[in-house]
Amino acid sequence: MVQHQIPRLGIRHLTILQAISRWGTVAAAAEQLKVTPSAVTHRMREAERRLGCRLTTRHGNRVRLTVAGERLALSAERVIDEMLRAELDAGRIGRDVKSIVRLGMGIYTFFHWLPSLLGHLSEVHDGMQLDVVSDATYEPWRQLQDGAVDILLLPGEHQSKGTTLFPLFTDELVCVMAKTHRWAGRDSIMAEDLTAETHLTYSAVEQAGFEYDRFMRPAGHYPARLVTISQPEAVLELVSAGLGISILARWAVEPRLKAGSIVAARLTPKGLPVRWQVAIRDTEPADSPATQCARAILDWGARLRPQPGAAPA
Repeated sequence: MVQHQIPRLGIRHLTILQAISRWGTVAAAAEQLKVTPSAVTHRMREAERRLGCRLTTRHGNRVRLTVAGERLALSAERVIDEMLRAELDAGRIGRDVKSIVRLGMGIYTFFHWLPSLLGHLSEVHDGMQLDVVSDATYEPWRQLQDGAVDILLLPGEHQSKGTTLFPLFTDELVCVMAKTHRWAGRDSIMAEDLTAETHLTYSAVEQAGFEYDRFMRPAGHYPARLVTISQPEAVLELVSAGLGISILARWAVEPRLKAGSIVAARLTPKGLPVRWQVAIRDTEPADSPATQCARAILDWGARLRPQPGAAPA
């Protein structure tokens, strides 16, 4: 008979380690956890006895985690976050929600498409609840692997170990600008046109398959000034105010284009296509909620399928 190993530490020990790692003193940890300092000390000593090693050291009034303590605190962050999510999910599932799937938007944080997708999901998967994780743009692949999100929706040619990718539709990268910009009305621009421009971007990190990789570098021409604004929505606000241009996927900014607050030009007369993709963990079973939701997103996306140069509806 196989003997299952049981962890020697419980959630209360991990919570103490997490609090000490964050706040640095027993008193501060106790205040955050709404317990007494003696309770924090007792629980920490109990953890050390169970493991047979030191987890903390004192430096004046502060308490620091040892290497062993840091290792446990790192896991504590993930375990406690997952436990909190599981408790929340369990409560909702108990209230007639059959499954919960967390969707992250990689790179962009524009959600004009969300009502349409939710409407489609309600038709094909009654009882499936879709939660949108707004901060998945930061390290989206890590968040997918860690379970913070179950599905990623993102543009570009990506490949990450441990994931399965499904093509959704083909879009294109466009240069967006204020309607008063001197380029307004042009069908397309070339890389050399950028040499006198301020380029507003959501990330200064070069990404494979995007404008630096496929438009600027091959031509050898770059914007005169680069300004990084971490929120794409803020980028569009500055663009519409005439403070610079940006290069973004057309579908992501389509509501602004239709409203007329900004205008767009193609990158070269032929355009620069970019593919939107759906990603899930490759360990997802064929009948898991995440896999079922991914298939539903692909069905929904099949109705979009724009050709480069024409934005999806």
